[in-house]
Amino acid sequence: MSDDWNEFILEKTPDPEEIRYKFGARPLVETITGFVKKLSPQKGFVGADIALNWQAIVGEEIASLATPTKLSRSDGVLYLKLKSVAMAPMAEYQKPVIMDRVNSCFGYQAVKTVRFKSV
Repeated sequence: MSDDWNEFILEKTPDPEEIRYKFGARPLVETITGFVKKLSPQKGFVGADIALNWQAIVGEEIASLATPTKLSRSDGVLYLKLKSVAMAPMAEYQKPVIMDRVNSCFGYQAVKTVRFKSV
């Protein structure tokens, strides 16, 4: 009978990572990523990857100018929120670069035009 009990205990031993996450804090990236992926279709994003990886997609210089707010799937318009009105001329100049980088991230022409909103 004791052999059966030992086999039962060995079969039911949970993974140490599972225990850590069950009783401890999860990494913030895991929590936010799941939340953004659930929220993103409601807000118009084709994928949450644009919002989560914006700086990696467009580069540090462009990411410092604007952040993505919405991508309209029907007409391919990417809406960006400018961090300052004074950055509008520079952002306007970067439109072709933004479209090229976002489209290369998707692998197809998801963005046909870019529109800016100022704060």
